[in-house]
Amino acid sequence: MAEPFAPPAPDFAPRRAIVTGNFDGCHLGHRALFVRLRSEAARRGLQPLVVSFSPHTRIALSGDCGLGLLTTDAEKRELLVEHYGLPLEVLSFDEKLRSLTAEEFVEKIVIGKLNASLWLMGFNHHFGAGAKGSYASMLDFAKERGLELGLLNAVEAGDETVSSTRIRALVASGRLREAGELLGYSYRLSGQVVRGAGRGHGLGFPTANLRLENPGKLSPPAGVYAGRAFVDGEEIPAVANLGANPTFGENRVDGRLEVHFLDWSGDLYGRRVVFAIEAMLRPSRAFSSVEELKAQIAQDVVHARSVVGR
Repeated sequence: MAEPFAPPAPDFAPRRAIVTGNFDGCHLGHRALFVRLRSEAARRGLQPLVVSFSPHTRIALSGDCGLGLLTTDAEKRELLVEHYGLPLEVLSFDEKLRSLTAEEFVEKIVIGKLNASLWLMGFNHHFGAGAKGSYASMLDFAKERGLELGLLNAVEAGDETVSSTRIRALVASGRLREAGELLGYSYRLSGQVVRGAGRGHGLGFPTANLRLENPGKLSPPAGVYAGRAFVDGEEIPAVANLGANPTFGENRVDGRLEVHFLDWSGDLYGRRVVFAIEAMLRPSRAFSSVEELKAQIAQDVVHARSVVGR
């Protein structure tokens, strides 16, 4: 949940080293910031904190509701703890916050609310009304107030900058392995298990039907995927169908993921499942009969086993 605009930190609040940004994807382009944050905080005896915004600043400022997010706030929090041992604070990017000048953002948010004495930022990070604030423009202003700034350069892979935009294009085209290489982990879809039509059980391949958490999360193309499901920390190899069921006349992709667990069974209704995608096996297609569909699913399971090593 996003933290609303709040009063200054009390005098006894711990001094912090922070990084700020959308950090959509928590990808390899962000890794250098997170690693440096952790090391600099430890060296200076500061408490490290990753600070993000909700909604994504691009959506809030331009109304770009078509921007597919690589990570939900919950997934960011999980990834930061899992890979870096870092906490996350999500600030509500509301009108009050958006209207702050760069100087006001430094004084009221970075120093006042977050109690930061070190602020690390990426090479293209801008802040404040009109995005007028930057590392260069605020260096002296911050120093006068006892705030040290640090800047990190872009991270490249294959002669291109690793960016959320680049990764979104890979996910949208179904190139999940390449996306995973730039993310540093397998792309994830998360949701709560709900009641479905029960077709999977009738076909001999029971599924957990996930209602995906965030409609703004970017989904790969409708199709069948191999990957690993995580339930309360337990890792389970799985194969999943995303979106459509054209054989049964359901061609609409509606934020549904049907996950078949390999060599595992149990009651998951109401529980949260994270599905980490290893590879796309095939796109969705209509089959001429249920028997043909069953034969294809059996092949999908064999293929998925070869992908996940089971």
